[in-house]
Amino acid sequence: MSQISYESLPEYEKLATCPFNRAHQVVQHRMHIHIIKCRRSHSTAGTKECNYNVTHIFPINEIAEHEANCPDRVNLELLLMKSKNAEKIEISSYSEKKTSETDDDDMWDLSIDHPSYNPKKHALNSNVLINIQHGTPSQMKAWRKKEKIRLQNIRMKVAQDEDFDFNDSK
Repeated sequence: MSQISYESLPEYEKLATCPFNRAHQVVQHRMHIHIIKCRRSHSTAGTKECNYNVTHIFPINEIAEHEANCPDRVNLELLLMKSKNAEKIEISSYSEKKTSETDDDDMWDLSIDHPSYNPKKHALNSNVLINIQHGTPSQMKAWRKKEKIRLQNIRMKVAQDEDFDFNDSK
């Protein structure tokens, strides 16, 4: 079997070694996720995270040397230098929203005088099967019996209303 040259791999396939278990090889852009999972099963005593990149975990006695030479330190320092040199943008003060002079029908802030829709109340008066959840077998049987009677009454009421002729009533 031939050896893979990791230098020839594209950036998105380059592997990094887990600081907790050297046998773990993880794609670089997923290392932060792996560290969170791997940290649960390994002791973090005697180790510290780099201030510039949380995926860099070193023993406490080596962390100062690493932070002095960390490749991510350059990125942070460049960002800080740019922000210090950048012109400060003045933010205008908050101004009240101007209300339009047109009369709108939509007044969402006003309270509603009618009650909200109650689906249980509507279902009780409709020809809809209501199913009970998490009941004992005897409760389920009693519920089905009540539902059967309720639905029969609703159907009878609908049938009576259909028999009523609007033209005959004067």
